[in-house]
Amino acid sequence: MTDKKERLKKLYELAMRGVDGEKEQAQAILEKLLKKYAMTLDELDEDIINDYELEYHGKEQDTLLMQTIYKVTDDKNSFCHLRYTYSGRKCRTRLSVRCTAAQKAEIEFLFAFYVRVWEKEREALLQAFIQKHKIFGNLKDGEKPQECSPEELQKMYALMDGLSDEQPLLQIEGGTV
Repeated sequence: MTDKKERLKKLYELAMRGVDGEKEQAQAILEKLLKKYAMTLDELDEDIINDYELEYHGKEQDTLLMQTIYKVTDDKNSFCHLRYTYSGRKCRTRLSVRCTAAQKAEIEFLFAFYVRVWEKEREALLQAFIQKHKIFGNLKDGEKPQECSPEELQKMYALMDGLSDEQPLLQIEGGTV
């Protein structure tokens, strides 16, 4: 990275986080130097690490989001759970992550993708669990079984094979079940 770009990045950070007059002066100098070097904030922003908040829903999505952040940043220490929001309320659905704007965009894209895929797979796993443990009633007169494609059946059998064979035990005490 060039010295010019490094100086501009430091100015940019000061312009974003500075206090009072320091902030305004840094913004003015930054704009002047960007014009002089024919650069844009986008070019500068691609390497700047900022703090971002990302939202998730539930324990499974929390795990998916952490894994996605780790995959993109390759740093286990780049994220943490937020304990409180900026307003002071307790927060259990947000992670704070330190990354570049490009990494944040990649994390958001991949996380949305993985959540969609997980929801489909979770439904398939639930159906396989139901079939494996025979958690259903008998077909009534006129009812037809649900149709599945050969691919869906193959996937269900593979999932069923991977599930445990545990069965509930009936304990009879004093003639009651």
